Amino acid sequence: MNLSLSPWLPRDLSLKGQQVSLLPLERNLLAPLWEAAKDARIWTNNVLKLGQEESFGRRMQEAFITQSIGMEVPLVILHAPSQQVAGSTRFMNLDRDNNKLEIGWTWLHPDFWGTNLNTECKLLMLEYAFEIQQVARITLRCNRENLRSIATIKKLGATYEGTLRSEVLGEKQVRHDIEYYSILPPGMAGHKKTLQEQLSRGGAAASPAL
Repeated sequence: MNLSLSPWLPRDLSLKGQQVSLLPLERNLLAPLWEAAKDARIWTNNVLKLGQEESFGRRMQEAFITQSIGMEVPLVILHAPSQQVAGSTRFMNLDRDNNKLEIGWTWLHPDFWGTNLNTECKLLMLEYAFEIQQVARITLRCNRENLRSIATIKKLGATYEGTLRSEVLGEKQVRHDIEYYSILPPGMAGHKKTLQEQLSRGGAAASPAL
């Protein structure tokens, strides 16, 4: 993990598609982000549990810290046509030495489930990571019980690598098994085509993911 004050990925990174804009996390976006996050349906089978205001505030403060030192790039998902904050995602576990990173902390308000927002988000992030940053590996992971998120990851064409048992401590001291997936550069052309086809069909179901 690189802790340099000269970050690998720019802290103010923004990515724009047709239906979605990914904006850097800023304090003026916290209020609309909280409005999107407080729907309890988002956090079913999700270890993040940001639907409680105290937990949301604490996690956002942590995000500002990791953003400031270049450990993570938290992004706010904006539905471009309506200018409505729809959720969040991030580049995380940035490892400059080994040229790899993780895409995670992805969640959307239920109004945007079943739309193409998550599909376009992933396309923008994969294109940036592989084509601009030229990373060697992208990791994705999620709670084994979060079947909706697992289905979403599989639709990306990601390769299942295994399950780490009792990997994460969640709410009420409950431990969760976490499934790990990866995407490598040789498969990017196929993944990109798959996502573009999903977008042309109207997208795939979107849901929260670890």
